Amino acid sequence: MNKTLLLEHILMVLTQRQKLAEAAAMRAYNTATDGDNVAENKYDTFALEASYLAHGQSQRVLEYKAQVAEYKALEGGMNNIPSKISMASLVELVGAEDVTHRFFVGPSAGGLKIEFERQHITIVTPQSPLGNALMGRQLDDGFQVDIAGKITDYEVVSVQ
Repeated sequence: MNKTLLLEHILMVLTQRQKLAEAAAMRAYNTATDGDNVAENKYDTFALEASYLAHGQSQRVLEYKAQVAEYKALEGGMNNIPSKISMASLVELVGAEDVTHRFFVGPSAGGLKIEFERQHITIVTPQSPLGNALMGRQLDDGFQVDIAGKITDYEVVSVQ
């Protein structure tokens, strides 16, 4: 699998999410500042609630912008094939019942699931239990990870 193309796909997904968040923030801002939504009494909090929503949406926009910047910073080293799992590694694990799982170790956006070249890939960060357990592992390493109180066994079957 071409990791450079995978990174481009991740950037596209994050950029799309950023644009959706920007549109949602703008809608919430427009609702909060619309003259028709001026409070008529002290119990009318619609505009205030919309302003809180606008603030929350603008925070999401900032998070997506930061994520896009973090992934763009990875662009230079995407063709390296590491011997040990590290940042920007594409990893295949075999878990219980011989089910294969594919993970991309990224700096942020942990938990994001994408489909690329007809394969499902989940982004994990080194801060997550699984991402932390992966760091430094090599091909054919077996390990256990405790996720939410459930112990799961994995074996590393591919590292790119």
